[in-house]
Amino acid sequence: MSGVKRDADTAAAGSDEKQQQRDSTQNDTRATTATTATTDKAQGPDIKRVKLDEGLGSQQLSSPSHDASVDVTPSSPTNALLKCKNERNNNVQQRGGRNGGGGRGGRQGDKNKKNNNKGKQRDWTDSRKSNNNTSKEGDGAQAASTRADNDDQEGADGKPRIPKKKVAMLIGYSGLGYSGSQVNPGVKTIESEVFEACIKAGAVSEDNSDNPNKVSLMRAARTDAGVSAAINVLNLKLILEPPSKPADMSIEDHINSFLPATIRVWQVIRVQGGFHARTMCDSRMYNYSLPTYCFLEPRPETPMGKRIQRKEGEKSWWESASKSEMLDGQAARTDENAETSADASGKESDSKDEPTKKSFKENQILRKAYRIPADLLERVRQLFQAFTGSHNFWNFTVGKEFSDRSCQRVMKNLTLTEPFMVKDQEWISLKFHGQSFMLHQIRKMVALIILCARTGTPPSLIPETFGPARLNIPKAPALGLLLEQPHFDSYNRKIKESNQRIESRLKKASSKKDSKDGSANTPSKETDEADQLRDPIDYSVVEEKVEQFKKDIILKTMYDEEDREDTFALWLNLHDGQTGSEFDYLNAKGVIPQSAILGKNKQAQSGRPNAPGSPQRAAQGLPDAKKSTVLEEPEDEEALLAKLNSGREAAELDG
Repeated sequence: MSGVKRDADTAAAGSDEKQQQRDSTQNDTRATTATTATTDKAQGPDIKRVKLDEGLGSQQLSSPSHDASVDVTPSSPTNALLKCKNERNNNVQQRGGRNGGGGRGGRQGDKNKKNNNKGKQRDWTDSRKSNNNTSKEGDGAQAASTRADNDDQEGADGKPRIPKKKVAMLIGYSGLGYSGSQVNPGVKTIESEVFEACIKAGAVSEDNSDNPNKVSLMRAARTDAGVSAAINVLNLKLILEPPSKPADMSIEDHINSFLPATIRVWQVIRVQGGFHARTMCDSRMYNYSLPTYCFLEPRPETPMGKRIQRKEGEKSWWESASKSEMLDGQAARTDENAETSADASGKESDSKDEPTKKSFKENQILRKAYRIPADLLERVRQLFQAFTGSHNFWNFTVGKEFSDRSCQRVMKNLTLTEPFMVKDQEWISLKFHGQSFMLHQIRKMVALIILCARTGTPPSLIPETFGPARLNIPKAPALGLLLEQPHFDSYNRKIKESNQRIESRLKKASSKKDSKDGSANTPSKETDEADQLRDPIDYSVVEEKVEQFKKDIILKTMYDEEDREDTFALWLNLHDGQTGSEFDYLNAKGVIPQSAILGKNKQAQSGRPNAPGSPQRAAQGLPDAKKSTVLEEPEDEEALLAKLNSGREAAELDG
């Protein structure tokens, strides 16, 4: 009977302990004043009474100097309760509260810290690096709160700090002469010019002038060196009413007064605090303009021209054009220059033995007089349309592998315009509307279209380039590329819905105020509510100014540069003269031979059927290149173009 009694008493004690544990879990702030483990005398004198003082922490419990005894018996219910209490207290101390990085605050703090480190620009200031290196985990929420409070505190110079607002800045620019759009320390870029103008205008305080990250500068689209933009969107925090701005002048005009004429600020729009120009951009529209002579077949004596398979007796365009009447009008105006060039080279440009061997100037006259035929224009359109849809564009960028999922991009709409005339020269435009684009992607797409159209390669090659075979696809000149505009349809819908909710609340508050002849909301609260209204990112407001800027600055600069430097003709000559097998994918069958595939594990060319000098290569109409120039990474084309451009007046590049 004594054994049964002991079991019953032990069970009762265990039940009491479980009830106390549940009570303690439901209310962490309530202290347990006396939790006594009742035991039978038969359990022995080793079990002692445990007291938990009010506000006792886990470190105090573990201290040997504290008046608390812990049962070391593994099977003791009291020990189980104490262990559970210790684990809970340890978790609370490790996570901390809102400022300690616990819960959602801690995870957000880690995320903010990661983003700060990721977006940090190199070599801005030593103090910026020191601040990032000494930051602690979980301080994201506290840092954000501190920054918000500092907006209304004094700056480093002791003057009151003027509050800054999150805005979307609509800008347009001609990229000629700039090393891209994104801020790059030590390099002249579009964003660095805009940031400096904001500092001079007082829209960015001196405290934030040493690093664009301090004002959360971000762009919707990044453009390469030499690439222009009709509209690009930046998000940053600006002082909208700087002391230096005249009262009758808008913030846009005030900032423009510190910018060159080739860069304009179209509009500054207040946006929501969570707005991010890059991640909230739904799609981007680009335009690439080029002369139609870029689709003209290469001269037959060049390595690129030898890739074209001709029927017996079929003449090239160059052979027929040298005797046509299209030269009469323009050649008459340049007879003197052509004769001078011929005398300097010691060659007759109209030799019967070599009817197509002319100087660069003479061949350029032929190119500018060229008009694209309807059948070739349709073939270019088919090549362009082959890119529509979602594909792996890893061959159209640099530093990516076939397995990289970030190379999967969506081309929504691709349009080819009708030819148009500029200074007696025919041009054409390719319009790209895609979700997003990678580095050099559009320029490589245009280059492949040009190469295929010139060599008679069918559109069936385009889908092959999305496969795992690495190809050498060059970049078309940056001169013709223009960012038309980024689209923010999702954000605009969000703003519309938010404004409707705010206006509904304001309307209800106003009706209650009128009906009760009292104030349902205080004036300050209604003012704060109205201040949350935001305008959508709407380009129709600045459309007229943007179109005029495109015509007078961007396109005029593009046409003048091509007319003066013959950029596209030099680019064509550069690739027409390349030997080797890296362009073997340009063939009438639209297939990629093994000889055109780049890679470290590529087999020796002499052991392949399509190796230079092989019968199979000759049967396919591929040029017999004695020496391969296949490279892992193509040479820098801009450097080669610069070399060609420097000596083009003295050398017969086409001869």
